[in-house]
Amino acid sequence: MPWVHAAVAVEDPEWPAIRATVEQAGLEVVPVRVDERGLDVSRLEAAAADAVVVSPAHQYITGAVLAPAQRARLIAWARRHGTLIVEYDSDAEYRYDREPIASLQGLAPECVAYIGTANTTLAPAMRLAWLIAPSPLVGEVAAEIEIALAVPSTLTQATYARLLERGDVDRHLRRARRQYQARRRALIAALAQRLPDAAIDGATGGLHLIAWLPEEAEEAQISDAAASRAVAIHTLHHDSIVTSPRPPALLLGYGLIAEPSIPRAVELLADSVRSVDRPRPLTGRDTRWPVWTARAQSSLSLPALGSTSP
Repeated sequence: MPWVHAAVAVEDPEWPAIRATVEQAGLEVVPVRVDERGLDVSRLEAAAADAVVVSPAHQYITGAVLAPAQRARLIAWARRHGTLIVEYDSDAEYRYDREPIASLQGLAPECVAYIGTANTTLAPAMRLAWLIAPSPLVGEVAAEIEIALAVPSTLTQATYARLLERGDVDRHLRRARRQYQARRRALIAALAQRLPDAAIDGATGGLHLIAWLPEEAEEAQISDAAASRAVAIHTLHHDSIVTSPRPPALLLGYGLIAEPSIPRAVELLADSVRSVDRPRPLTGRDTRWPVWTARAQSSLSLPALGSTSP
């Protein structure tokens, strides 16, 4: 596949690091809207993209899961045009209502490059990720890795392999799913009580949820008001890249907060929303991704970039 002046489709809304990675490689970024069925594959034809980066199991930002019909259409598109699908899987292990869905790579290994990570299953500090590339690309990928020296510690790799072999990772995931599911339920219940106008969306999985707000809500002011109350949140238009029109929304993580602290954190968040009495339209917001950290035990903090990326 010729990559000179190539275009890469990305999900809209998107995680800023993905766009930055594509642009750093000198490739054109083509946003493609995500709806309740995941990436709108019908728009790929018009995009004339040479590749697409997609998170079919649980899209970060919206939490959407790529519908079965869309998955089939995406693979058919790649096969028809000889294009590449880059499947980014950050937290597919965390599904609370069913078993995790199968990867696209398992359905079409000849046209899907699968990227996985241990960041959300163990710890982001491990900096451990893996790539399963189509056979024709393995040599090129290996050469690039050798040049970049982007190789995790051999000791870290060996340790993780041993944990997998002994079943320790599976046992840890079963326990973590129970904990995160309980936190998610507590968060949704608290939002229903304290912020009934917020519409919760996304699949029952992952480590965050998106709460859509009324059109007149001002994300930036709400975020600042929450921070003043020691509640750290992310917002849709500040902390992701949004190309198509979207209403305001909050991105609320439950990976770093203890379950008993959630009701109080949501109470403080609701106070923050009520304190913003003169909402303004969102204009010219900076799309840089700040690393929010919990400043108190009651904080609602979306995991920092490193905890959701390879």
